[in-house]
Amino acid sequence: AGGITVNNGASAIIGVTDRLVAAGNAIRQNSGSGINIGFGAVATVAMNAITQNTGIGISVFHATAVISGGNTISGNPSGGVVATASRVALGDAGIGLTTVNQVSENGSPVGTGGVFAGVGTSMIIRDAQIQSNNGAGLIISLRSSVQMTGTTIRNNANDGIRLVLGAALLLL
Repeated sequence: AGGITVNNGASAIIGVTDRLVAAGNAIRQNSGSGINIGFGAVATVAMNAITQNTGIGISVFHATAVISGGNTISGNPSGGVVATASRVALGDAGIGLTTVNQVSENGSPVGTGGVFAGVGTSMIIRDAQIQSNNGAGLIISLRSSVQMTGTTIRNNANDGIRLVLGAALLLL
């Protein structure tokens, strides 16, 4: 079981009030992923501490996620942000809050590290700090594409950025 699950076409705003005021949460030490967004769901995530869950920090599976900013995603052994066949904006300015997300100390040396985009995922990364992860900083795989701007990727245990199996990266 995870911390928060948004599934089957549901929608959620996590960490922000209905008036778009920061109201972050501590989503930590869950036996599974911190936040699961799946199967046609849409979620906005901002201003949260998503730490030390036993799975992924934020998992996006066949869904859409707007990970606005102000999130600290760390200490999740299966990866910080893992998106599969999804659309993700990591660092979105649309709700008027900070666009900076901290993604650190996630993953394992043989698995996913900080951020993973796979199976046709389309991702935009803006102003992220992806550092000191236990695997690669950013993995783009299986015909996924990422546009990235204003982002720092450093001190990760494996590759800073790894592109495999038809991946594309556009640096702006």
